[in-house]
Amino acid sequence: MLNEVWSTAVSEFSDVPDVGTLTRITMRLALAALLGASWAMNASARGVAPACAPICWWLSALRFS
Repeated sequence: MLNEVWSTAVSEFSDVPDVGTLTRITMRLALAALLGASWAMNASARGVAPACAPICWWLSALRFS
């Protein structure tokens, strides 16, 4: 079973040409996760549900534009 999982993981990332590209992908995903976590923490500190925060931001942007 682990061999099948490993071969699937390798086939999913077979289009990544080198380690530099893999590092770039990893850094971008980590940055996106950190930004998302900080956005959720900011929203929860303000008392807004984190899932509602992007919608509320968009609605307030529409209201004041």
